[in-house]
Parts: sequence; C-alpha cells; structure tokens
Amino acid sequence: MILRSITRHVRDQNWFAVGLDFVIVVVGILIAFQISNWNAARQDNLIYAQARVRVIEEANANLQLSRDVITRLSEQQEMVLDIVRDFETCGADDDAAEGFMRAVQPLRFIVSLELRQEAINQMLRSDAFLDNITPEDRAQLSLYARRIDRIANNSRFSDDFQLTRKQVHDNPIFKRTLAGDFSSGLLQLALTVSYEEACQDHALNRFLFDRLENAIYIVGLARALEQASREVLISLGQSPSDAPEPEYTP
Repeated sequence: MILRSITRHVRDQNWFAVGLDFVIVVVGILIAFQISNWNAARQDNLIYAQARVRVIEEANANLQLSRDVITRLSEQQEMVLDIVRDFETCGADDDAAEGFMRAVQPLRFIVSLELRQEAINQMLRSDAFLDNITPEDRAQLSLYARRIDRIANNSRFSDDFQLTRKQVHDNPIFKRTLAGDFSSGLLQLALTVSYEEACQDHALNRFLFDRLENAIYIVGLARALEQASREVLISLGQSPSDAPEPEYTP
C-alpha cells in the first residue's frame, strides 16, 4: 500500500508527499527493529531470570545437603565413640555386644557430599548471560563457584581415600547375612568371633579410627558448604532458614 502511494506521488511529482512517505517507511522500519530488540531483550531477561532461579534452587539444595550430612555424620561419630568407650573395658556384657553390632552396621557406608554445581557453572560460563548479570552478582557467584568446587574436590579425594582402606565387612571376624529389613542394605554383619576378641582386633580398631577421622573431615567440609550456600543466597536476596544443627565437639 505504501509502495503504491509512493509511486503515485512520484508520478504526480509531489516531492513533499514522497519525502513524507519515505519518512514513514524509515520510521516504521526503526520501530520494527526496536520492537524486535525489545522482544529479544525481554526473552534474554526471562532466560536469565530462570537461570537465576535455578542457581537459587541449587544453593538451597546444597544448604540442605550440608545439614543432612552434618546430622548423619554427627550420629556416626557418636556411634564410633560409643563403640570405642565400650572397647576400653572389653567386657562380656551382652548389652555391649548387642550395641556394638547395632552401631557397626551403618558404619559400612561412606557418607559423601554429592553437591550440585550445574546451574552455577552454566550461569558463569555461558556468554548468553554476560549482558544480564550484574557485576555484584557475578562476583558473588564466582566466589561461590570457587568455594563449592574446592569442597567437591576435597570430598571426592576423601571418598577415594576411604575406598582404598580395608572395609569393615572384609574383616574375617565378620560374616554377612541377609538383613531383616532394607535399611541395612539387604545384608548385615555378624561376628564370627567373641566380642572380647573383636574389641582387641587391630584391623577393626583401625577401621573405627578411619571412620571417625573421615567423619570429622567431611563435617568440616559440610559446614563450609553450608556457610557458602547461606552467604550466596543472602547476596541474591534470599532468606535461608536457620535449621537447628547438632552440637558436637570431637
């Protein structure tokens, strides 16, 4: 339609009308470009907002993971210490033997810090977010990424180290039998020697020391993860919950 109008005005040599039509065309093109840019910017902002939500969800997940690990390993430390205290007397008390067998079952399993890093890495490594992220957010998220990366590496190193140590179920003083419930991992341990012999077994005592030392180390990593996750959530305008934690002093 505008083309026909321009053609008619040229034929009539109405140059003012031609100029006006030209201005209308240029303005229309500029408006179309501006609308396209607005839509693109809006889409970019939406994508960034969604990515930011995923980072917040990831930090909250790491916060909850750290608290769960602290709780589980604090309980594990108490189990180990209870066994060690009973081993000091090494008596033939039935309660001590039964308590030892109950406590040693969960000590077979290594508690790891399987923290999440995918969202934070995507946010920082993708060029799509460079124009959206503020310098303050980038600084806080970069710091958080470095901290959790260091925690993850240390946790993997600890897990690998523990796997090189002789596991309690490989000790010949134990045999494995079918468990009465699934919480024991289908199998549970039973002694092939007396309780008095077990408490003097060097390999068992070394295993208990390893578990205690590892628990203390991983709890330290979990507390560092908790602090880092809380701080980044606060910097992103969130209010992380203050869940009670078990108090433990090794």
